[in-house]
Amino acid sequence: MKKMLGVANIEGKTDWPTFIRGGITGGAFAIALLQSWPHTPFYPQERATADEVKVLVGSFEGETQERIAHAVSTLARTAVLVERTHVERDLTQDTLSRMIDGALSRLDPYSGFMSEKLATDLTSKEDHDHRRQIGIIVSPSEGRYRIEAVAPGGPAERAGLRAGDEVVRVDGKFVGNETVYAINEMLREALADEARERIDIGLRRPGISSILNVVIEPADIAPVHVFDLGVHHGVLHLYLDGFYPGLAADADALIARAIQNQGIKGVVLDLRNNGGGLTDEAVALAELFLPAQSLLYEMSGRMEGIQQVRTNAVPRYGDLGVSVIVNGNSASASEIVAGALQAHDRAQVVGWPSLGKGTVQRVFPMDGGAVTLTFAEYRDGGLRKINGVGVMPNIAMDAPDPKMRPSRFDKDSARAAAIRAALTGGLPEEPDPEAPTDDPKD
Repeated sequence: MKKMLGVANIEGKTDWPTFIRGGITGGAFAIALLQSWPHTPFYPQERATADEVKVLVGSFEGETQERIAHAVSTLARTAVLVERTHVERDLTQDTLSRMIDGALSRLDPYSGFMSEKLATDLTSKEDHDHRRQIGIIVSPSEGRYRIEAVAPGGPAERAGLRAGDEVVRVDGKFVGNETVYAINEMLREALADEARERIDIGLRRPGISSILNVVIEPADIAPVHVFDLGVHHGVLHLYLDGFYPGLAADADALIARAIQNQGIKGVVLDLRNNGGGLTDEAVALAELFLPAQSLLYEMSGRMEGIQQVRTNAVPRYGDLGVSVIVNGNSASASEIVAGALQAHDRAQVVGWPSLGKGTVQRVFPMDGGAVTLTFAEYRDGGLRKINGVGVMPNIAMDAPDPKMRPSRFDKDSARAAAIRAALTGGLPEEPDPEAPTDDPKD
């Protein structure tokens, strides 16, 4: 990361004409300013010295140096006016943060100033997502509280829970008349009690008349972000809700298991409402399907120049049919995957235009928070612009985009079209797989 400057208040009376001329002619004012205000937010955590400021400002030439010095003087003058004049606010850290955030947010929607807590969360190497879980996703279906997917290797799978099971009791309490929200709250409270080593759940399973009592031992595990939503007509439906550590490996494991157990012919990568995440995981996922040396995306920026990212590995599933579903909430890493598979004619994209976030941000920590700046823009594997445009589907849906998480229990025209695309390259063909199966093995 590059060092960033922060500027703030001046104490005492100031000769403004001399002040401005000094700032414009080379940054001398910046040195005096930074010496006089010890609470200025700098990166790295140690505050920059006057000599460092002089070097930073002086590292630019001619007109650029004048522009930066003028910006320093303008911000400082504004800070003085706020401190002396504003009817409600002094120049506290909160006020300064709001000023900087307001200015940066005018550059683009993703630049700004964030709080110290959020900056620490983003830049910390610790995994803050680890928590006690049982590893399921659930949804209401026909008035019932049913399990949609079970995390591979998680506590629920080890206890024998299956997709399609209906939850009817939690810790001995009948929940058949409760709302989904109330049942979720009961499970959350049980998981939050770290003294509890087990949770008792009663299940009603298709084909079994009696209620099954299952004991689950919660575990402190990282959240799972890829789920098996069933095999329909020989095509595995995978839902991916974010590109986080381990996603590509989890998807790989689920595909391999479906090939071994069910002999699948294709896979649907459902990226609806997937706002992105780690580009490394997007690359690893695309490498499962694309030939080596396929262009995934091109990134360009003032700091980075032009960089192209290509696949390196031999694809594990080069002969497997693939399709991708996107919608208006699919962004960033989701658009990298969808755009690359589409550009190389490896997959049909189904659904609605994606969000169109084709930029990359970098976090620059400072005292009191951090500056987030957009530093690069990327194009997809066909060198097509993404930012503000999005990925255009090959097979567009006529219905409005509901922008909701897909469910294995609902009829889903996008899933039906994606399954056909994975099997036939997008050509309409029987059988019509619109309705999901109720097979508990799916």
